[in-house]
Amino acid sequence: MRRFILFSALLSAGVITLALLNPSTTQAVREHGPEAVRSIVRVANQPRLTPSEEIDCTLCPDRIASCASELDNFVYYDAAYVNIDFPMGDVSETTGVCTDVVIRALRCCGLDLQQEVYQHRKRTNKPTDTNIDHRRVPNIGAYLADHPDWQVIPADEPVQAGDIVWWKVGRKRSNHVGVAVTDRRIMHNIGHGVWADAAPGSFPLHRIYRLR
Repeated sequence: MRRFILFSALLSAGVITLALLNPSTTQAVREHGPEAVRSIVRVANQPRLTPSEEIDCTLCPDRIASCASELDNFVYYDAAYVNIDFPMGDVSETTGVCTDVVIRALRCCGLDLQQEVYQHRKRTNKPTDTNIDHRRVPNIGAYLADHPDWQVIPADEPVQAGDIVWWKVGRKRSNHVGVAVTDRRIMHNIGHGVWADAAPGSFPLHRIYRLR
């Protein structure tokens, strides 16, 4: 085990060193300082999963995890209200919030949360807004909890790859959500891009949703 940890550390150090030798990366470090270095470290430490196109299922935990792992990392956090198409609408691919991690990962699996959440809210006689409803954590949670293909897992149970994880963050217990790419790494966006740099226990767990 110690040899594996040492090898992983040396491998990460090697990747970081090679990246820093790249002229464009060196320029980024000069311009952005410590944050550029942190991004290089995050890239080196992202889990490597089987490509989604090689997974023989459309919607399954392995494909959800793989799709999440393939999302663009460098996304500017922007929670602004935006008018988007319906269905299959999306904000700019260079922007997003935590819910967009879930939306984009599931859309890669053929599940359009924009349309699904809209239909769920319409069935339950709730007001609808196709521009924003699916980008709110409680609305995604309500849809998953009611859908027969998903089950709610107690927050004290172990997380599995492909799970949708809902946290409560900070003193105000703000909603935050991500997608488990492994049982220990969650892909999320809390303001510095889309990275699998959170553990299930990084924030207080509120709900876990798992495909049956």
